[in-house]
Amino acid sequence: MYKRVVITGVGVLAPKSVGKTQFWKTLQEGKSGISKLSRFDSSNYRSRIAGEIDINISDQLSYKKTHRLSLFSQLALIAAKDAIEDSQFDLMKVPTEDIGVVFGTAAGGMDKAEKEHDVMREKGLQRVNPLFTAAYIPNAASGEVSVEFDIKGLNLTISTACSSGANAIGYAFESIRHGKATIVIAGAAETPLNPLTYGAFSIAHQLSALNDFPDQAARPFERNRDGMVLSEGSAVIILEELKHALARDAKIYAEVVGYGVTADAYSMQTLEPTGGSASRAIDLAMKMAKLNHDDIDYICAHAVGSLLGDRKETNAIKKSFKDYAYGIPISSIKSMIGHPFGASGALQVVASLLPINRNIIPPTINFDIKDPECDLNYVPNSAIKKKVNTVLLNSFGLGGNNASLIIKKLDKVS
Repeated sequence: MYKRVVITGVGVLAPKSVGKTQFWKTLQEGKSGISKLSRFDSSNYRSRIAGEIDINISDQLSYKKTHRLSLFSQLALIAAKDAIEDSQFDLMKVPTEDIGVVFGTAAGGMDKAEKEHDVMREKGLQRVNPLFTAAYIPNAASGEVSVEFDIKGLNLTISTACSSGANAIGYAFESIRHGKATIVIAGAAETPLNPLTYGAFSIAHQLSALNDFPDQAARPFERNRDGMVLSEGSAVIILEELKHALARDAKIYAEVVGYGVTADAYSMQTLEPTGGSASRAIDLAMKMAKLNHDDIDYICAHAVGSLLGDRKETNAIKKSFKDYAYGIPISSIKSMIGHPFGASGALQVVASLLPINRNIIPPTINFDIKDPECDLNYVPNSAIKKKVNTVLLNSFGLGGNNASLIIKKLDKVS
């Protein structure tokens, strides 16, 4: 028999939003976290805006960690600590082998890699810090969380580009569901606001160039969208086996009930436009959750503001939900926080807890003119109040990875 899995803790760092309370407030009020890029001089870049996290890392971590770790690992540690505190589970009361860590990231610690590459070019190989490899590798965040909290169970990093966070949470969910762990610290972290990483997407014209109006630049599903707005972020949730959570009288935000993952098998550079395989990921998650189309109250969309990607997702939703697709409220939080690559799916999970716990659906801001090919109900510009029991969220990765998760309000347990 499969075990039931619930969310009992949350930690989040997003542009202009540190902590769950501020994050939910930002989404509810439809506030943009996008501003002029300040991380480095981007004056000669085509795109010069981003979603940056406003936090003093030195107030959260020791001097040693702020200098040794890459930024994505730092954000992961802070979010994980907040999630553990929010969950109020005592690490000493659970066998360390029964606790796992699963993180997602697309790029890992590229800030460290870019910095040390500059050192090598300017000062020579002998001046490169030989320990930087342990900071930039993609599994640095999951490893650091494991070391910090002495967690000796499942430890994995999943990298499927922008769907990394959703797949990390999906894998963690299935691990508990199949009895391989009791508690898993799951989430993602991403910090792509570095000269080379950011620049590559800028010169490829994948980023919005609405530089004079940064708070209006992220425009998912809208006809005049001109690309995504790159951002950084981290979100961590505590996934816990239901009986264990009930036994300790834990606060339960929601239950995870479905997960589906597929591949487009189309291209590593561009997106498959029909949404066929993305639709199949939705269908797999629905089948696992044993839900009908009319059971979904809200869809937290992947949409980042790309012409092709937003149409792909619209097509996928239509293929899965048929005529019912037009009645489901849909919104993209990327309109407010930008697109933090592999962390986006984890941030969407935290965002999906807002409607489940407060019956408030966040909006898609900057939605002024409809795209005829994106003709669903995207909750334009202002949040709405609606009773929400079940949320579907989609997360798609470059290279054709499609992930869908379903979370719902916990039913009464006899």
